[in-house]
Amino acid sequence: MDLLFISALLLLVDILIISIFDLRYLINIDRKIKIPKYRDLKNKENLFVIFPVKNEEEDFLIKKIEYLKNINNVYKNLTIYFLFLDDTDLNKENKLIEYLEKNCSKKYYDEKYLIYDLDKVKYYFRLNGIKRKGAALDDIIDYLERKYNIKYFSVYDFEWTVTIEYLYKAVCILESNKDLSFVYWNRRTVPVDYFHKIIGIYVDTFFEFYLPMKNILDDISMVHGSCGVLRLEDYKKAGKFTPHLTEDASLTIRLYLNGFKGLYIKDWVEYGQNLPPNFNMTLKTLRRWQTGTFDVIISNFWKILFNKNLKFKQKISFIHMFSTLFLPLISFILILISIIIILFNFSSPLWYYIASFFYFSQIYIITIFITEYYIVEKRIYNKASILDSFLTLLIGWSISALTISYYLRRLLIGLDNKWIVTVKTIRKYNFDYYSITVYIIFLLINIYFLYYAYSSWLPYINSYNILPFLISVTFGDLSTYIWISSILFIFYLQYRSYKMSKKNVKNLLYLGILNKK
Repeated sequence: MDLLFISALLLLVDILIISIFDLRYLINIDRKIKIPKYRDLKNKENLFVIFPVKNEEEDFLIKKIEYLKNINNVYKNLTIYFLFLDDTDLNKENKLIEYLEKNCSKKYYDEKYLIYDLDKVKYYFRLNGIKRKGAALDDIIDYLERKYNIKYFSVYDFEWTVTIEYLYKAVCILESNKDLSFVYWNRRTVPVDYFHKIIGIYVDTFFEFYLPMKNILDDISMVHGSCGVLRLEDYKKAGKFTPHLTEDASLTIRLYLNGFKGLYIKDWVEYGQNLPPNFNMTLKTLRRWQTGTFDVIISNFWKILFNKNLKFKQKISFIHMFSTLFLPLISFILILISIIIILFNFSSPLWYYIASFFYFSQIYIITIFITEYYIVEKRIYNKASILDSFLTLLIGWSISALTISYYLRRLLIGLDNKWIVTVKTIRKYNFDYYSITVYIIFLLINIYFLYYAYSSWLPYINSYNILPFLISVTFGDLSTYIWISSILFIFYLQYRSYKMSKKNVKNLLYLGILNKK
């Protein structure tokens, strides 16, 4: 069996999927989502906006509470409460507790929570710690249903602005359209510097480009963790959040598998930052997101394919949602197999039938990605550059290396889906030696491949085959150049973040972007 040929065919399948969906999205990028008709609320409703927090900076939490206390709700039939669900050890939050003691109207214990009531802001300390964010959310939602008989709830990452108008309209849409289970909307990163902006473009492309197009063309959306409202009844029928590494992606898949659907509104935008300037923590966060969403697709792959509630385009679209990881993965497999073929002098007759496709398909797909990043940057910042788009591509490619190795590690030794915290400040920069080791291994493998590829060609170069040689080393090894460039770029960002931490002991994240509206 020709392993190189099979791997190339897998690459072909991935490229076809990406081509069909991404080109459709690019062609239809100016289409607008149709928001269903809705009526104002006739009856009074309660909505709890839940902010899950753990080991966050006390100053940030206090600022956020003050920000929420000053938000004006003009909608009489929707009472909105902001609930902080804090799983931090109480001994670590003396300053925050002092603030809560001073400003609360009531303090009491109820079930497993210590509760500080600041009127529309409610701060819940979970008394027995929990490892998994999804399980903590399920517990508090069950508690709110028992105590307040809620029909809807909202989950926000606490770094983002909160727009009352969006919350009210989302509840109205759900109340008027019983076929919808959730309404979620856009969020944009406000960067602190140029390289933070590049990483932000990589993340924001999903929210600014992919999710709107998937909602418009493929009739799917996503329960993401940043901002949105869910219908309680459907959330329960789908099996709740569950203790998954990316609990929001897991719930999304199960909602659609059970016949529910949602709405994503690109023009409603919250602003903030959940990718810190501390690049070491940013790497861990991106690795967790990509690993978790990849795992959701892998663990539900057969359910998606054979589910009767999903249309064919929805099934393929869900797979496509996380298929960008497969391109670097398969290209890396091709490199490994090529090294084996070179070392052991294996023949690969079938390779000649697909070599030209393999050479030029890399350019084709990389061009699509760069185009997407360029469009997103242009729409967010009103200007864009090819350099920014290329650097964004390097970020995505390099994160895939961590995801590949992390997922292999999970298969071999398992993985605890614990509540992973994104640290928002830089006190002391500790290098992530696991990531560095992975990158060094990937770098050496790619350099090794280039060395043997060049050394095998050079003795036979003459005036007749110089052109095929140049085409081969330019296009055929393009993914290898991307791998090497992306890893070196990551090393630079690691070093740069380390130098920033020495210059500025508390490189604070501009939390919540309180004045950004």
